[in-house]
Amino acid sequence: MKRLILFFSLVLLASCNGGPDSDPWSEEFSRNTNFDVPALTDDNTIRFSFSSGSGGGTLEVILMGDHIAVDWGDDSVTKDIHPENGKARQPFFRHTYTSSGDFTVRIWSSEVEFISVSALGQNFGVLHIGNCPALKYAHLNSFSSNSSLDLSGCPALRQLNLGNWAQLQSLDLDGCTQLEQADFYTLPSLRSLDLSGNENLAHLRCPDSALTELILDGCDRLFTIDFSRTRISSFDFSQHPLLANILCSGSDLTELDVSANERLRFLECMGLGLTSLDLSGNPLLSELHATDNSLTELDVTANQSFRFLHIDNNLLSADSLNAIFSALPSFDASFASSASFASRMPPPPPRPSAIWFSGNPGSAACDVTILADKHWVVK
Repeated sequence: MKRLILFFSLVLLASCNGGPDSDPWSEEFSRNTNFDVPALTDDNTIRFSFSSGSGGGTLEVILMGDHIAVDWGDDSVTKDIHPENGKARQPFFRHTYTSSGDFTVRIWSSEVEFISVSALGQNFGVLHIGNCPALKYAHLNSFSSNSSLDLSGCPALRQLNLGNWAQLQSLDLDGCTQLEQADFYTLPSLRSLDLSGNENLAHLRCPDSALTELILDGCDRLFTIDFSRTRISSFDFSQHPLLANILCSGSDLTELDVSANERLRFLECMGLGLTSLDLSGNPLLSELHATDNSLTELDVTANQSFRFLHIDNNLLSADSLNAIFSALPSFDASFASSASFASRMPPPPPRPSAIWFSGNPGSAACDVTILADKHWVVK
């Protein structure tokens, strides 16, 4: 969904820049080529090979920056610069190969600020990233030939999206100290991820991988972490006190200590076999997904911000469930239509509050009237 939003946003941007009659993917779209490009080497290029099928093929790349130049490997070069604001007028670069063959594509990397390229359904070779001093946003997906990737030449990198790299075993992010958001997914060969020293890193998502180790020394601003469905068996959440969102479902954790994370708002810890869960240090927690564990009790007296509670398929007795129901916050059904509030502005919708607790030993015998009296919806 995020990639679709990004794609359509760029289409809209391109339409605004190029006018209503311009096709952002058209090879005939007029591009400004009045600038020189130095000799392309491994140091100043983003490089990968492309194999076109019988009769040729089409390659598409999204690029933005002050000056963009692409050598397609068949004696064709595309250059672009916006004459007014210094930005490439069209981020969409398409090239059609008229014959089959193996072609080495080189993108001049010195002024590239954004790149999005996916090898999904394409016959791509190894991706090489040279020095990219201006690169801030990189979406690089489905390069199945790489066993390693070196991004140490990207000191300005802020957002990285890396997914579906079947052979990737090592990732070098040394020097990427400006990284704010990193999304890694479906990396079945990656065992260790070292993001040490990325003091600006706020959002890290690395689900569905073979990771056994996360090294996050110095990542003191971490706000979101997701290592769901990995092989990670331990993680010290206390080293990241700003965490508001933790997702670790299906990992190899057998214990979960979030007592030091007082800013925590969202916790997803399904399928870990947990026998206990201490939430006394999380007063802001509003959503808990703890389905498919072995909890026999859960103290939520300190969690008066709860809105959604998923505790299906645990070992909670009727008494334990009633204790949870009794400790949950109450909601005033008339809150949304109070006269004093409505006199100033339109009332907001009622605050949502829902609970899931089926599959527990006490599900059938518990007292759901406690929930009804507090205006909780049973799902």
